[in-house]
Amino acid sequence: MNIKLNEQQEELANFREGYCLALASAGAGKTATILERTRRMVEEGINPKSILILTFSRKSVNDLKERMTKDIKDVNVSNFHSFCLQALRKSGDRRELTVLWQINKHFTDAYGDEFQFGELLSWISFQKSHMRKPTDKFVEKETTIKHDLRELYIKYEKFNNNHNFLDFDDMLLEFIKLVNSSPKLQKWFTNQYKYIMVDEHQDSSRVQNEILKAIAGSGNLVCIGDIKQSIYKFRGSDLSICLDFEKDWKGAKVIQLPTNYRSMKNIVDVSNDFIRPSFEQYDIYEDADSHNKAFGTITSSNDSVHIVQKVKELIDSGVQYKDIAILYRMNYIGGNYEIELREMGIPCTVIEDKPFLERMEIDVIMSYLKLAGDNTDFKSFSSVYNTPNRFLGKAFLKQVSTYSMKKEADLMSLGLKISMKNHEMRGYKDLCRMVNNIDINSSPSRQIDYIINQTDLIQYLKHNYDDAEEKIKAINLLQKIAGKYKTVKQFLFMVQNLNNKKEENAVQLMTVHKSKGLEFKHVIVGNVDNCIFPHEKATMDEERRLFYVAISRAEDGLYVYGDSIFAKEFYDIVNKEDEEFFEETNKRFK
Repeated sequence: MNIKLNEQQEELANFREGYCLALASAGAGKTATILERTRRMVEEGINPKSILILTFSRKSVNDLKERMTKDIKDVNVSNFHSFCLQALRKSGDRRELTVLWQINKHFTDAYGDEFQFGELLSWISFQKSHMRKPTDKFVEKETTIKHDLRELYIKYEKFNNNHNFLDFDDMLLEFIKLVNSSPKLQKWFTNQYKYIMVDEHQDSSRVQNEILKAIAGSGNLVCIGDIKQSIYKFRGSDLSICLDFEKDWKGAKVIQLPTNYRSMKNIVDVSNDFIRPSFEQYDIYEDADSHNKAFGTITSSNDSVHIVQKVKELIDSGVQYKDIAILYRMNYIGGNYEIELREMGIPCTVIEDKPFLERMEIDVIMSYLKLAGDNTDFKSFSSVYNTPNRFLGKAFLKQVSTYSMKKEADLMSLGLKISMKNHEMRGYKDLCRMVNNIDINSSPSRQIDYIINQTDLIQYLKHNYDDAEEKIKAINLLQKIAGKYKTVKQFLFMVQNLNNKKEENAVQLMTVHKSKGLEFKHVIVGNVDNCIFPHEKATMDEERRLFYVAISRAEDGLYVYGDSIFAKEFYDIVNKEDEEFFEETNKRFK
């Protein structure tokens, strides 16, 4: 069935031979256009198996496949990593994927328990996305690792080679090496995939661009993206790949898809005004153009404490819960909104992430508190019995599970009621000591400090997670929330009575990164504060693009809260737009 396209969409849907970069503004209907182009190609007699659509995540692949009609189901849709790994496997490469706990132990043994392994993995992945080997000059990336990075990178690669391991980034690098070393294989890819499309090209990395050069021998390549929404530089994406598309692919055509079908006119105008200074020096930049000429609601405030009140106002005015989204720069920030909304009985859901109280670093603390308040709580027991490592294995937990099925079984007085080896008894006694020392009639903040110190939780996070800083901030937020209550018992009572029921009609909570590609009638952007948004460790250009992503999710209403330079600039733009609107209106009625 044909869908109605505008003039620029028609140009893209009918493009067949050669190289093309399609620059699609937010809300431009790019996915519908991609699918319509694919449908027309198959209808014209092009073999669907000769069409390849590449994107960046499994979720994007699934979204595309779900929207495909029966007549184009045989088209190849994949993300880069799956595509490359499948090719490596077909070539006979049987290397296993890197076993992280093994290599983690290797580095811990060499550098001590405090070594920041998670941060090292992130740094190496970043270098590999830029195709930098251990002997090359590295691309600058901020890190707190004190050891020699080149030495660590060499050690990491040596371990993988010795154990015949292949890491996530190696899938792409080894694919390039495989294809470029075999003219016969390169010819096979050229003949197999005569028409290649790439979605979200603004987030392509150097290595992904080299993959395209290796397989697009047919000369028919269409890349779709939005330079204004390039937000993954910290993972290795390189915006210059999009900006320099015509240099890489000689004779390439650039098609603009500027029409925004999502947002009201003033929301599009404000978004344009905010992002334009970042791109007006580039010839390929164009403002978005709003299809809807009506005006929506835009407000800003320098105080984020009013956000939940704004949600309540919108609901009281008849807005559905699911039509409201709260966006934030850092993951941990959502916990505050989530707890407040649930306390007020407002249903909410955290998109593509765990609820705040179920996050690993929070769950450990909460489980200790809950177990101290209820010694029969097996779920909490199973979360913390071996945190920190007490050498209590699954066999021990299985015995406890069986025992816990008895009515009101006190898990802190097992004694001789289950069979324990000497080391298990020592570990169990340590657990009991720690839980029994938690005073539920005392200050929650003091007891949380005790749990953090006893488990050495902060050091554990720094050693194992590249986002340890954010996890530590989540713990600080828990301290702040719990600090509102006089005792642990009162705090646990509040948590127990939160509205945790999962409902389809719920306020949507997510980071700005997770919101990309989504749209909501009303968008609240929270905590646009100094050091948070823009983030103190990120580049200003990328933070501007990220803020653009946030404000361009809104259809009818946009509400920005904070006092950072972005919030102030947004406020000035909105005021200027309002003044121009009123001046234009007055002219018309004179």
